[in-house]
Amino acid sequence: MNAQLSPPSNVMPLEFAKPVYLSHSSSTLYEVCPHKYKERYKERLESTVTGVSLGYGSAYDEATCAFIVAHALAHENQLDPVAIFEEKFEEFARTNTVGYSTTFNSKEACVASGKVLVEKFIESWLGHGYTAALDPEGKPIVQRELRVKLAPNVFYTAIIDVLMMTRDCEMLLSDIKTAAQASDGSFHLNAGQLTGQQLVVEAHRDALGIDGVDGLCFYQGLKKSIPKLAKGGKAGRGTGPVVLDPMVCPPRTEAEVQAYVESRLWIAEDIRRGRFPKRPLDAYNTPCSDLCDYRQRCIHGDSTGLRVRASRGTPTPSPSIDSSGPSPF
Repeated sequence: MNAQLSPPSNVMPLEFAKPVYLSHSSSTLYEVCPHKYKERYKERLESTVTGVSLGYGSAYDEATCAFIVAHALAHENQLDPVAIFEEKFEEFARTNTVGYSTTFNSKEACVASGKVLVEKFIESWLGHGYTAALDPEGKPIVQRELRVKLAPNVFYTAIIDVLMMTRDCEMLLSDIKTAAQASDGSFHLNAGQLTGQQLVVEAHRDALGIDGVDGLCFYQGLKKSIPKLAKGGKAGRGTGPVVLDPMVCPPRTEAEVQAYVESRLWIAEDIRRGRFPKRPLDAYNTPCSDLCDYRQRCIHGDSTGLRVRASRGTPTPSPSIDSSGPSPF
């Protein structure tokens, strides 16, 4: 779906330029390093090796979201989310050259951990009494891709993991995450990802059948390895996979949302003007570590280990929601 917001008056609309499509991940990458953005999104280069975290997180998303949908429709007894995780990760491992890590050094270690994490998510979801909100067609609002027009030819897209209802009928916008460790206790209060998701959800609230959201949160699963048994069959060290209780914060204010929109428009203007400088920063906070897929190409001009990603074509905006009146924010 596509909606339009009134651009801030102090940002110059770039009406005749080529469309710019932004998301949280792409715009944040530009903020970290514009040159890296160019390599990934303009040159369409990617590593020939896919990190294990991507496969783990994708399989977890598919398993948990399948459960959430089934639960909302009272069909949860008709599927096995744990089996879905195993199937999806097996498919990922079969179709990619996987870069395993020290913690997850094999497919078996990932599957064992992921199956436990999915089980703990289900326990958490049911324990909190959550259920997915339904749109006017009776479909759960889960893994919903929404797009908003920020300015002429500038589009922002976000995928909403779930709009969930609490026992008290509060509407929470939640992003389901897997991480190696818990985020800082106040990170969600400023997280741009949640701001961007609120932006698109409230722009589409009529189509979604909601008045707005009452809170924002990350629903974090900590992807830990299964502790090995100690001698004598005693429990080994470590906690194993853990699902944390969501930390809920109030929705962003109108000023906070507009500030986020403005910052995305600045990025769009820089992209249109071809501003892609390298951003190494300083030694203590440089993004130019071995974790950057483009490090050797950036420093030495060596493209070994990179390939051109297949193009999916230019995104086609969905029919616009009429928002010619005042901004919904």
